[in-house]
Amino acid sequence: MQVTIATNSPTIVEPSAESDPRNGSGETPQPEQQADGAGPASVTPAAQPLHDIGNELMMALQRGDRAALRRLHALYNPKLYSFICRIVVDPSTAEDIVQETWMTLYERRQGYQPTFKFSTWLFTIARRKALSELRRRSVRSIVRSLTHSGRSGETEDLEFRQNVFCDPDASADGALVAKIVERALGSLSPQQREIVVLRDIEGFENDEIAMILQWTLKPGALRKRIFDAREAFRRAMHGQGYRD
Repeated sequence: MQVTIATNSPTIVEPSAESDPRNGSGETPQPEQQADGAGPASVTPAAQPLHDIGNELMMALQRGDRAALRRLHALYNPKLYSFICRIVVDPSTAEDIVQETWMTLYERRQGYQPTFKFSTWLFTIARRKALSELRRRSVRSIVRSLTHSGRSGETEDLEFRQNVFCDPDASADGALVAKIVERALGSLSPQQREIVVLRDIEGFENDEIAMILQWTLKPGALRKRIFDAREAFRRAMHGQGYRD
């Protein structure tokens, strides 16, 4: 099932070369460390560079073509913003995370190597930033819950509301389907939701999903995990009254 949901996306604030302390350092691009100190998953490089439009633009950016950054933003920002929105469930926070992701990309541009698809690298960085924000948010919620519990004996609901993202100019039918999709996604586990968004909304292939989510699974196990998530989404859609 292919579903397209239009979203607004934040604009990029292009950093200046003077503000980049690592410009020309040759640092290998790595998504930032997770909050618990775990490093990025190790990946065996491909034998030959993978050529796609994102990689070509990153190579142009390394050569000093600042227009390449604007083209990258125009091509990838809408999907990136949509993906992060569904992780953090807050448009304002998603904008901040996406902006930080582009800043990280610019700072690490000189060490980038076109070994894999550019979008896989970009989404991996953004997802780690989003998960770090969720961990910080969870800690803040627990602290507030304990504080309120001490006052009234009641604890706060730590569940985060699932927002609805749909094109305001869409037809009534399109808006209804968008709401059904968001409710169905909200009923899935976080892992299932990520799989469905990456596979059926953003269009990533199975091996790319495994890389973004940092899985080391055999092909059969990978296919089953993705199939189970998509099947759970299909059942959730049907439970909302949607029929293929």
